[in-house]
Amino acid sequence: MNIVIISDTHRRGYRIKKVLEMHPHADLVVFLGDGADEALPYLKAASIPYVAVAGNCDFYSDLPEEVILTLEGYRILLTHGHIGRVKEGPTHLASYAYLKGCDIVLFGHTHERCELYISEPHGPLYLFNPGSLGEPRCGNPSFGHLNLSKQGVLFSHGELPPEY
Repeated sequence: MNIVIISDTHRRGYRIKKVLEMHPHADLVVFLGDGADEALPYLKAASIPYVAVAGNCDFYSDLPEEVILTLEGYRILLTHGHIGRVKEGPTHLASYAYLKGCDIVLFGHTHERCELYISEPHGPLYLFNPGSLGEPRCGNPSFGHLNLSKQGVLFSHGELPPEY
């Protein structure tokens, strides 16, 4: 299963269209908050299924703050990350994911790319942040990709040119 992961568009939702054009065969798009009002029209217009959660800047959104999906045998927590206090580090979010029985956490909020694998103390846990499509803290506007199968998990980051 090929999943495109987008977060933190912050008034640059139009960049979603370009990302989706780059991944026409994606099976799912995940939006991790902050820019939901501008992101949803692009997500709804695409022919790719999507799941979205609200971020701390999505003040009037009806979107949930978290969603747990089960795909290819993995439990995946989707959250913006502010409630898990990710700016303080991954510890709180990882503990929360373990309590929920999750194997993978997709989050945003920090505007920085992150790919982390934790093997202890409670077993394997993947944490992944695609960075920010709208206001990256370092580098170009970025997004993520997750290739998920029963044989394994493979994350990667992609980016758009800064002028886009």
